[in-house]
Amino acid sequence: ISELNGTTFGGDWMLAFGQYAEAGIGLEFYQNTVSTSYREWFNDGSEIELDLTLRTVSVPLTARFFPTGRDAGIQPYFGGGLAIHFWRYTESGELLDFSDFVFTNVPALLSGEFIDQGVTFGPLVFGGIRIPVGLVHLGGELRYRLNTESQLSGPVFAATTLDIGGMSLLATVQFKIP
Repeated sequence: ISELNGTTFGGDWMLAFGQYAEAGIGLEFYQNTVSTSYREWFNDGSEIELDLTLRTVSVPLTARFFPTGRDAGIQPYFGGGLAIHFWRYTESGELLDFSDFVFTNVPALLSGEFIDQGVTFGPLVFGGIRIPVGLVHLGGELRYRLNTESQLSGPVFAATTLDIGGMSLLATVQFKIP
């Protein structure tokens, strides 16, 4: 499911704590759909096609530390926190059900939309740099989410693990409220 990589949109609300730290909460949204097919199995000579959709709404709680201070001309920072991920995974189209494969040697063909959803959470670490331009800060951030796996449930998803963690590269625009 690595083809589900895509763009995440979000924002953070940060509070300053002295010259060298900020802490806050964010809200992020992601959704992507990938069309695919079973390569080894065919239905009457035609491919068995399906769409995979992943949607997440995440709430990161983070703290940032600025070694050169929050008023420097160039502001490198690093930090970490915890993110709560509300996710929804959908497979729609024709699917193969392998639950009876051991007995029949032929997977069952199912048509429809199969959905699972849940909540997972895990730590995140990040580092970045920002440059103040008036009341706007422009920058970039590299963020890594750890331990965000969730076991899918239901007969179609048996023994399938969904991992919404990994590396993200962010372009950041921050507005400073005087």
